[in-house]
Amino acid sequence: MVAVSQSARLADTKRLATTLDLPHLADHVRRIESSIEADPALAIGSAKEMIETVCKTILDKRGSSSGVTYTKDDDLNELGKKAFGVLRQLPDDIPDAKKGSKTIKTMLSNLRTIVQCLAELRNLYGSGHGREGTLRGGLLPRHARLVVGAASTLAWYLLETDRDTGT
Repeated sequence: MVAVSQSARLADTKRLATTLDLPHLADHVRRIESSIEADPALAIGSAKEMIETVCKTILDKRGSSSGVTYTKDDDLNELGKKAFGVLRQLPDDIPDAKKGSKTIKTMLSNLRTIVQCLAELRNLYGSGHGREGTLRGGLLPRHARLVVGAASTLAWYLLETDRDTGT
């Protein structure tokens, strides 16, 4: 049997939460770490909330100067699109003449897809919605590690892009 880390590659996100002084993000990371094995639904729900926190943090920081704001009614997909937009990380932001532009655009599009998938999986399997009382089943810890790993990669990419291109 191969040993598997319970942290689901959260180290970079945890480090950025500390470095950038984002205690609410650190709370999500702690919640995720403690729930991947014991409560995969909570880990999935918390991964979605972690990305919401990252997007809102970026929009709070950059929104006023860019004219982009969010409302309490914005869902995760809208928050993600707005955050990618203010960071100029939408596929249309990459010039066609740039070396590797097609590949970069594809990767950015795939990162945006992670946002949509997080929202969908959280709605289907994560915490945050009441479930019918006799319903059994759900996702396993390996699924939670996949979701959390993707969310963590997305979180640190957005936070590093914000930091590195900050205004």
